[in-house]
Amino acid sequence: MTSEKLQTGKPLPIIITSFTSGLTRCRIFSVAAASSNPTAAKAAVKVYFQDIEDIYQGALKKKGDVVLASYDQSVKDLNALRTYLK
Repeated sequence: MTSEKLQTGKPLPIIITSFTSGLTRCRIFSVAAASSNPTAAKAAVKVYFQDIEDIYQGALKKKGDVVLASYDQSVKDLNALRTYLK
């Protein structure tokens, strides 16, 4: 990838990552809204995406222990989320 900047002033990879993340969040929230318990499912989605944010922040700060702990928690939270999406 190039590091060229668009009109936003942000490098292209950041814009693509942001777009993909936003699209993913939107789709998962749509699925949660259609679940048997939308309120609980949406809450579980928020918790899961906070785990993903924690992984990202830990990686930026080069804190491997934070990344691993956040990953382990995200797996648990994703499994909890899946129970609402069946």
